[in-house]
Amino acid sequence: MLLTVLMLLYGDLPQVHNGLALSEPSKDVRFIEELRFGAEPNKPDEYQWSGVCVKVSVGPDGRIYVADTGENRVLCFDDQGQFIKLVSQKGNGPGEFQTLIFFSVLQNGEAVAMDAFNDTGRFFYFNAEPKFVHQISPKPGSVRRSHLSPDGQLLWAHYIGPYSASFEVSTGVMNARFEWIEKLTTTAMEPFDGSQMRDPGYLRKRFAKNIAQDLGTRGLAGFGEHGEAFTARSDAYIITRWEKGMSRPIQKIQKDFQPQLRTAAQTEMLIEDYRARFLADIPPIAELITPGLIADALEKSEVSPVKPPLTGLLVTTQGTLLAVRGTSDDGTQTADVFNRSGTWIGRATVPNQGFVDSDFGPNMVFRNGLAYCIETVDGTFQVVRYRVVEEGP
Repeated sequence: MLLTVLMLLYGDLPQVHNGLALSEPSKDVRFIEELRFGAEPNKPDEYQWSGVCVKVSVGPDGRIYVADTGENRVLCFDDQGQFIKLVSQKGNGPGEFQTLIFFSVLQNGEAVAMDAFNDTGRFFYFNAEPKFVHQISPKPGSVRRSHLSPDGQLLWAHYIGPYSASFEVSTGVMNARFEWIEKLTTTAMEPFDGSQMRDPGYLRKRFAKNIAQDLGTRGLAGFGEHGEAFTARSDAYIITRWEKGMSRPIQKIQKDFQPQLRTAAQTEMLIEDYRARFLADIPPIAELITPGLIADALEKSEVSPVKPPLTGLLVTTQGTLLAVRGTSDDGTQTADVFNRSGTWIGRATVPNQGFVDSDFGPNMVFRNGLAYCIETVDGTFQVVRYRVVEEGP
């Protein structure tokens, strides 16, 4: 099927419809490795990182920052991967972390970190040194996971409303004042009942709801260095392009796709990932959180065995959109590549889940024409810097 570009009204928006086959020879985006560092034999402690969402960020000067979420610390390295200094660490002092989620350096050299201590999203702001300046805790409710636009004016948020007999869990995009710009998904949930936490039946039911909320429809967002912004829902291959600052939507990008079933290996990986997460959330009942219990909860969740068409959105320095499709059994991630007009022009791949983490957002950031990501290799985390070669216009 040839690509057809249809200027149809999607509301008041033009729509670009892409078919299953490219209309022209593929113009892929290639990632050529320039630098890799992380855990190796005889490397000091500063290179040993742990946690479920280790993240990387890069300053305007090329310095590389690693959010070691397992140890609740931020480490600074030079542009060749040599350790420079500890920026912040675990503790109760100003700018110190209890549950670090990310550390993001903005285009102006200042930085923002997120700490999810006690199930509340605290945002710590640092100057360009970077030294801690102040913190904000969005109220009411809390932001549990998020990632920022390069200028810090937009953030994708996984938001939990104020607790009551029931509460809302939403995903979407907020502004820097933590006000919703676009709420993409909302799910009703009930608070965890600690009095029943040793009841396997209750745990199975509760975990099933969590899994259904996670693996069901979620909101996605991708932000570029020049103000580009895209949003989508994971259950449909329809992407909205926004004007700078997300002041208004300006285009819908759609692509046909062939549904793919989740493999047995991917299901096993899901079970392992959820078990690790629930163990971290409720350590006193570790003996009850077995792989069998998680497998039962996954079945009870009634989540479709068909993988969602989208798992993440990334925007290169040149403004090219990468729509991440998913992860193969060997960890390779594939993305469809769209040019600035919304036309599908090719594909891109990286190993070791280098594009996105399905729970914690982008693993890859773009700065000054280069791509930086965290890859998981043999159970260890590594920072990788790629030169980005775009073959398209």
